[in-house]
Order: sequence, then structure tokens, then C-alpha cells
Amino acid sequence: MKTKGFSANATKSKGAASLICGLLLLTAFQITEKHTRQRMASESPVVASPSTRTSADNRNPRWSEAYGKLPLSFVENQGQSAKEVRFVSHGTGYELFLTPQEVVLALPPTVPRDLSPRHRTAYIRALRKARQKPGLLTAIRLHLESANPEPQVTGTNPLPGRVNYFIGKDPKKWHTGVPTYAGVKYTGIYPGVDLVFYGAQRSLEYDFVVAPGANPRAIALKVDGAQEVRSNSHGDLVLSVAGGAVMLQKPAVYQNVKGERREIAARYVVAGGQRITFAVGTYDHSQPLIIDPVLNYSTYLGGTADDFGFSIAVDSLGDAFVAGQTLSTDFPAGTHGAVSPAPTTNSGVSFVAELDPTGTSLLYSTYLAGTSTNASEGAFGIAVDPSGKIYVTGLTFATDFPTTSNAFNTGPLTVNPNGTAFVTKLDPAASGTASLLYSTYLAGTGGDFGNAIAADAVGNAYIAGFTDSTDFPTKNAFQAAPSNSVGTAFLTRIDTTQSGAASLIYSTFLGGNGANEAVFLFFGDEAFGVAADSSHNAYLVGETSSTDSSFTTGTAYQTTPPVANTSSSVFLSRIDTGLVGSNSLIYSTYLAGSTEDLGIAIALGPNNVAYLTGTTSSLDFPFPGATTGAFDTTGGPLGKAFVTLVDTTKSGANSLLYSTYLGGTGSDTGFGIRADADGNAYVAGGTGSTDFPTTPGAFQITLANPNGDAFVTKLNPGGNGAADLVYSSFFGGSGNGANPDEAFGIALDAQNNAYITGQTFSTDFPVFSPLSTGGTLSGPSDAFVAKLTLIPTLAVTPSSLDFGVQPVGVTSLPQTVTLTNNTSDPIPFASSNLAVNGSNAADFASPSNTCGSSIAAGASCTVSVTFTPSVAAAESATLVITVMITDAGVTTSQSFNVSLSGSGSASAPGVGLSPTSLSFGGQLLTTTSAAQTVTLTNTGTSALTINSIAASGDFAETSTGSSACPISPATLAAGANCTISVTFAPTTIGARTGTLTITNNAGGSPHAVPLTGTGWDFTLTPAPSSVSVRHGQSVTFNVTMTPAGGFNQAVALACSGEPKKSTCTVAPTSVTASDGTTPQTAVVTVTTKGLIVPPPTAPTPPISIRQIVPLVLALVLLLMLFTVTRLRTRLGMVTAILIMLALAGCGTYNGTKKGTTNLTITGTSGGVTKTVTVALTVT
Repeated sequence: MKTKGFSANATKSKGAASLICGLLLLTAFQITEKHTRQRMASESPVVASPSTRTSADNRNPRWSEAYGKLPLSFVENQGQSAKEVRFVSHGTGYELFLTPQEVVLALPPTVPRDLSPRHRTAYIRALRKARQKPGLLTAIRLHLESANPEPQVTGTNPLPGRVNYFIGKDPKKWHTGVPTYAGVKYTGIYPGVDLVFYGAQRSLEYDFVVAPGANPRAIALKVDGAQEVRSNSHGDLVLSVAGGAVMLQKPAVYQNVKGERREIAARYVVAGGQRITFAVGTYDHSQPLIIDPVLNYSTYLGGTADDFGFSIAVDSLGDAFVAGQTLSTDFPAGTHGAVSPAPTTNSGVSFVAELDPTGTSLLYSTYLAGTSTNASEGAFGIAVDPSGKIYVTGLTFATDFPTTSNAFNTGPLTVNPNGTAFVTKLDPAASGTASLLYSTYLAGTGGDFGNAIAADAVGNAYIAGFTDSTDFPTKNAFQAAPSNSVGTAFLTRIDTTQSGAASLIYSTFLGGNGANEAVFLFFGDEAFGVAADSSHNAYLVGETSSTDSSFTTGTAYQTTPPVANTSSSVFLSRIDTGLVGSNSLIYSTYLAGSTEDLGIAIALGPNNVAYLTGTTSSLDFPFPGATTGAFDTTGGPLGKAFVTLVDTTKSGANSLLYSTYLGGTGSDTGFGIRADADGNAYVAGGTGSTDFPTTPGAFQITLANPNGDAFVTKLNPGGNGAADLVYSSFFGGSGNGANPDEAFGIALDAQNNAYITGQTFSTDFPVFSPLSTGGTLSGPSDAFVAKLTLIPTLAVTPSSLDFGVQPVGVTSLPQTVTLTNNTSDPIPFASSNLAVNGSNAADFASPSNTCGSSIAAGASCTVSVTFTPSVAAAESATLVITVMITDAGVTTSQSFNVSLSGSGSASAPGVGLSPTSLSFGGQLLTTTSAAQTVTLTNTGTSALTINSIAASGDFAETSTGSSACPISPATLAAGANCTISVTFAPTTIGARTGTLTITNNAGGSPHAVPLTGTGWDFTLTPAPSSVSVRHGQSVTFNVTMTPAGGFNQAVALACSGEPKKSTCTVAPTSVTASDGTTPQTAVVTVTTKGLIVPPPTAPTPPISIRQIVPLVLALVLLLMLFTVTRLRTRLGMVTAILIMLALAGCGTYNGTKKGTTNLTITGTSGGVTKTVTVALTVT
């Protein structure tokens, strides 16, 4: 599944004659959902820079690392959940609880999500409200019927990460250092049966391992919480729940016998509507049997996820810190499908997680939440200081949020139904409660939201957000009271090294009159971004509905917005938190056009110049003529991103150094911004414009998702017009038909590599070096984190090739190096550009390449490398690629090195694969392609041991018959070959990729064959969906066949179900979308028969039928009597005449009956049949 789904993988045998029964669920602790205020690091330049350790990484300068997806983990219950729970795991939109006899899936309510800056807190409120309603929390329980009530439940494979639960205010109830595991084992769940949970490819698998002699029929699952358990036509089990369904797909049952996969008939058996067992056909009881059903969780309440990462930062070591909201860890009470949260249930908790630079290990995880009734939290901003301490701000509704004794405010002033801000400082290197260094409410009584946070090197935290409280705490304030009644921005500085009231250094309201609050924003003023310099100046950006000059300075670029702007304006303020009162506001200005303008993110560049981004619908923003040589001075009514530079040390027009639009004719928004030491701006965001500006050689030059893709742009604000655009690229997949891919934050390391983070709904999102946790979309949406080098040059990937152990004198399979020209000019190329250097250079060769005489701008080519060892020893060399690159009119010679290594052996196996890739073309969904064959040859001098053969994605492999590949412990002799058959059965529309992977003992293992195919589909749509026709007349309507995924095959059309005494035809009877995109229409004609009525008689004196019939009969009889012969024939004629006369007097003949009938229009192609119905009414 490509939304929230559960995937299955066959597990290995755990002993001869063992039985493995796998029921699979997907779970992935998905960090990030759509949010417009994610940040890659603190907004302050004094915060530690991101990692510099990857500066020499030459794997892919455009996208050298993809990371940030948390691996699956099981958290041991040490009191943070109900006592019957042994382990807890968090998934995409659900929580999983493992008890001694149950697997419990808690499915929360959902609410419409808009996590943009203006709507984030509204979403948290709506989610909190939804979870308070009875009957909205669904729990599905899979009960292990008649199982051992006290199995031994233990964690297996400990993970490095530990989890802290700071839940509630009482430290005695906190749980810290809770261990996490990669697996959980239930020993003796049934006699001779163990139950093992573990993660694989971001999935949760739990397998019943049945020992020889044990009875697999003892395994039974009882389903609680489903409204209905039923089978569909495919043999799947559908568990209906409120708002959707959970599906147990028909089990695939097979045995591997001597490398041959043998399918075994099997089905579900449902007894009493709830009890599920497996009925398995005849099989070899001396061999393992694999029962492989799949549990899909995809349609529940629209398939939305409920773990959100609202902010992200990167420290000097490259560790990523993510803050956001996740579901509570409360265990759902009761056994019914729809249950209410317990009175103390928290509707969502704040979390902070630390991932290592590869994203494969969760190093630290902390939950922050209260336990009070109807509590809810969300962490919106995160920053990291140079020493690695973490600072978090956000929103809480709890009255017992975990605070520390040194807090400025250990408790809220009153119960606040609108929520209060909090500020928390954590030390991920400390253990236990010592890791919570400082935690405080930042609260009034009206509602306060911490949106962004920055930190400096001496422990100060700078918090910006929104307050609707008249009693919000202030100190040394520029505004000691709110300037309007509809809410203002705030800025607070807290010294986390101080205690109590002394820790509040500065705090102020910041706003104007809020005159236009009812038009667009529905509040007065709100700050969304904050940065800080080393002199304790804080720089705020946000949006305001105010129109007065009460919070602007005389040095402002605009002291008031244009009169025409009755919606919203950007504001920028610089506040010196070391000063007092009115003296503290150093610079404050509107940045407004005539329509709607929103400021979202801020960063500081050289000389503390403020770099701003956001979105504007104003056609006169950014003030044409105000800056010279802007990249783009033409606005767009749907909204364009903007990049604006303001020097707050200058006044008026002189303070606006540069301002430009950034976008196309669609809708564009800048969500994150950074600046390097040279003053270049790096912007990340989202665009719906097909004509968003890109540069030659960009990673992605076209919009793949009609709903919008992310973008990343490097801009030199030098005032040189189009030349200011250094690098710009789309970044995304083709989407899910409804949602955009977007980038929410950006950060830079010392080498100006850009780290971007965001959200994707695309199954084909570009993935380079996918993690072991999987390179595919695991839910309806996923977070992504990517590292890019935004320098237009030649990208060479990978940076090293390892050929493993090869037989002496035998040439390896070729490995490839990809060259991508990211410049705007072609790069000349010849074989002489390649050289192999080093003591073993003679044993490495580059036999071919696809580069031709030049590499065009934006194009890629490959260079093949082989290894033929001459000695039985380890060997190494370097492939040197030297090219002449022209950039900005300057031509330079650049060299790129690729490390080569391998070992020779006098006796070693080798692997040859033919072909080296498979392409299946298009295939209709729900169908399976014809098999294609890959031949594996042992090219070495000793036996080849094949450990496994597997196909990923929508591809399946088999190796059977006399040419089957032997699986360990069997071997393939030197010089022998075997065959592997691969089929393609697409599960979704569009391009599908996979890999045939052969793991073995030869050099270069595992060996891979890329697999590609395209999922096709088509739909039928009638227009209209109902028609009427009178007796004796015809009616026509259209039926349209719409192809999907490039489907270009013929579809045969037919009509059935027409009423008696009518006809239904389709013309043409077959349609084909030859281009794979254009819908094809056929015309359906329904013809009815009317009533047959005798013609009217003449008006002259009527003669009744009773008068005519005797006369006619008499006449005929007289004539016949003249001829005695052929009497029998004549009598027959008389009879016929009588019948005709009788029919003539019967009155009428009925045609097509009146009434409504459903016509069925059928489209058939390649064994797939689609039907639609049209209501036909005959009047």
C-alpha cells in the first residue's frame, strides 16, 4: 500500500519442519507531516552550524544524503502505559500496544488538517476537541485465543536510543531511560509455538513459529472492535470500522523445497463472525510452510497520519533534532470498536527526537506532556546551541505540564482553555531526569502560542509567537500591554541558566491596532520566525492585520501599509533585549503591497542583515524600483514567494537592500531561508507553478506533481536581474492526486550544503541512497530530509566502487559511475578524460561509457568499470575523471576521484547476470505480466553459494524446474548457470521500480538487477448517469474511457441489461487511447419499441367487425366449394384467414415496458473488466 498500509514479507525458516505464520502490519514512527514552520536549525547564526563531516562526501553533490526516517522500535512499558501493556510502538496514524494475549491497534479521530502558520494552533485545538468526543477513538484488538496467559515476553536486539517520558508535573511519575528494541519475542504463546515481532523495511511483522510436532491449528485470532468481519470476492477479510476498513488480504501460502517455490491452497476460516483461523491444503509436513497474509490499514478516516514534526534543527555533528506532536501513549480502554479516551487521556503530546547523521538510529527521544483532563501539546519550534543543548517551544493545554524547580512559571495562572506557551531546555547527553534542564510555562490567561525559538551560546532562549492574554508576562517591555483586543505577537528572552523570576530577562507584546483582523487573518499580529545575534538582538518576522504606526520606528521602510491593503502585511522587527522600554525597539517596519502578504521565515546574513521569505499576492510587492536589478519584479495574483533583505541599521528606503519575487504563474510560498557568508540566500518552499524558475542542470527541471512540488533555490542578491539566480530546482514526485510535496525548512553547513526537510505524498519521490528503513512512501505522507550541494558543476557518484573477491583472471560484472552536468554549458568528454592510477591500476579498467563527445547541460551519462585480478591479494586503484568545466564564462580543469577496490582469489566463485536489467512496460492493475528470465552464471573457479533471491516492489521471482538456482546449502558449480523468472503485478498507477537481489558468496554481493514497469489502469464514466426515453424512440449517451498511467491498449465496450423489446448498442465497440493520456468516448444508443395500434376507420357509417367477418367467411367458403380437390389445403387457408381476422380485432400490441432499468456498460482489456451502470427510464 502507498498510503497507510501493511506489507508482508516471507520470513525465513527457523528450523527444519518449522511452520511460519506471518501476519503483517506497517508501522513507522513518522516524524513529519505538512507544516509550514519546520526549521532545519535555530534561526540564530550563533547557534551551532550543521555538520561539516560530510564536506568530502562525493557520493552525490546534488543530493548526497537522504535521511531522517526513524527505524522501527519497540519501547518497553515501564509504567508509561497501562500495566497490561508490555511494549508500545508508534505508527502512521495509530498506536500499537502489545499485551500478553493481544495486539491492539488504536485508531484516533481525524480532523481536517491545515498546518500552515495561520492554522497550526487551530488544528491542535480541533484535534483536542475531536478526541474529547465519545465514540471517536477506534480500537481493533487481535486476541490470541486460547493462548498461554503468561508467556515470556522479552525485547530482542536492543537499540541505542532511550526514551524519556516527562509526563505530568510530578518527577516521581516520570519514566526516563526506557530501553527500545528492534524485536519482541513471546516464548510459548501456544504449545510449541513462539510469537516473534520484528521490523523489516519499516514494517512490523509478527510470526508464529511452530516447532515440529506442534499443531498449527491451535493458532486462532479473535477480532474485537470491528463492526463486521466479511470476505470479499478475492478471498480477503474486510474488518469494517467507523470511517473505513482494515483488510486481511488472502494469505499466500507456499513451501520452498530444494529452491522451488510450491504454492499451497489456503483460505481464511471465520467462525462466529470474529474467530479467524487458517485452512491449509495438502502440504509436505517435513518442510517449512509459510502463511503470508497482509493486513492493510489504508482507509480509516481518510487515511491521515497523526504524528507531526513541526520543526527540525541540525547540530555541529550532523545529528538531526525533530520536535512535534505525536499521539498519546494512553492504552485504549474497553473492547469495543469506538471508545472514548479516559478522563486523563492526553490528546497529543510533544516529542523531541535525535537521529544520527545517517537517520538510521534514534539516539534520544523525549515526550513532554501533562496528564490533566483534556490536555494536549504540540512542540512548534526547536533550536540547538553550540554545546548541543536543545531548546523547544510550543503549545500546551495541560495544567500539570512538566516544569522544573528553576522555572520562571511552574504552573499556569489559571486553567486556560485556549492553551499556553511553554519553553523547555533538554540535554540529550544526560541521563534520567537530569536531561530536563529547564522547563516553564510562558503564560497568561487568554491563550499563548510559542511558534519559534532561537538560542545563543550562553543559554539564552528567544521565543516568538502569539498571545491573546492581557496578562502575558512582560519585563523591560517595549509594549507592556496589548495594543488591541484580537491578539498580538510577543517576544520573550529567557536565560535558562537562571532560576525563577530572574530567568525572565525581557518580554514584550508587539502589535498594532488589528484593524483588518476580520478580513483575512482573524487575529491582530503574530510572529512566525525569530533569529538572534551575539549581542542579544532578536529579529522577528510575521504577519499583521494592523494598519497603524504604533509598533513601527521612525527608521522604518514603511511606517504604515498601503491604504489599499485591507488584508495582511509582513512585519519585521529588531529588538535589543538588553535595553528597556521604548528604547528596546531598534527597528520595526511594515513590508506590504496592496493585497495579502505573509512573512514566514527569517535568517541573518553577513553584518546581521535580515533575510526574509514568505508569500505575497500583491502585484506591487516588492516595491518595483525600490531595489535595482531584482531577479523578478512581476507579481502573481495566486501568490509568489519573495526574498527580501533588510539592513536594520539603516533608515527608510536605504534599509531595503534587495527584494524580489520568486515564483511562476501558480501559487508559490517560501517556508525556510538561510544565508551564507557570501550573502547568498537559500530558500526552500512549495510551488504549484509549472513555470517556476529553474536553472540548467537542476536536479529536477519540471513540476512532477500538478498539486505542487517542493523547491530549493540559491539566489545571489547582487542586483543583476536574471543572473541573480544561481541554482533553482523542483524537488518532488508526482503526488497522490490531491496533495502537494513541500519543503518546510532549510539549513546550511560550513560547506554551504543545503539540508532541506519537508513532506511528500508521492510514491515516486526522488530517493538517493535510501535507508535500510525503506526508500518508499510508508503512509499517506512521509517526511523527507535531503542534503544538496547547490553548486553548478559535475556530479560524480558514487565516490567508491568495491568489487569484493573475484577469481584470479576472471573479469567482474561491470559497475557504473554516473556523471551529471549541472552547469549551463556542455562539458567536452572523451575516453582520454578517464585514467586509472595506483599500484594495481592494470587490473581495473573502464571498458565503456555512454558520455559520447560531450555531456550536455543537465544531462547524465555513465562510465563502466571492471576488475580482473591478477594476483590472489587485495588490490586498489583510483579512477580519475578530468574535465574542462565552463561556469559563468570561466573554464577550469576539474578532477574527480573514485576509489576502486577488490581482492583476487585463486579459487573463488563469480557471478554473471544476463540481462542486467528488466523492463516490463505497461501492465494493468490486478494482473500479472508474463515472466521474464534472468540467467545467473557462476563465472568463477569454485562453487557459488546462493543465500537468497528476492524481488522488491511490485515484482515477484521464482526459480523452479531443472534450471532452478540452488539455495544454500546447495551450490552452483563453477561454469554452471541457472535461471530466475520475474513477474510484474503493479499495485498502483504509474512508474514502478524494484530490484532483483541475489545474495551470495561471490565478490560484489549482493548482486542486483534493476526492475522497471508501469502500472496501468482505466476507468469508465457515463454521461449522464441516468437517461429517459419515450416508447418507440431512441436515446443516446456517452461513455468515456479514461486511461491512467499511460494505458494505451484497446478496450472492448459492450452494453447489457436493456429491457425486453429494446436494443442497446455501443459505437465504436472498441476504443484506444493511443497516446496513453487522452480520454476516448463512445456513444451508447438505446432503441425502444412502441405500441402497435390498428389504423383508424373511415368516418362513414361504421361497420362492426361482427358484420364483416360472417360475410368474408361466407365468400371464401363459396369460392372453395367450387374446387373439391385439395380440400385439405383449402381448409388450412380458411383457418389462416380466420386467425388473421381475429388478430385484426385484438386492438393493440405492447412494445417496450415502461419503468426503470439499470444498463450495464462493460469495458474489457487484458483480462480486466470494468463496469458502470446507467439508469434507463422508459415512459
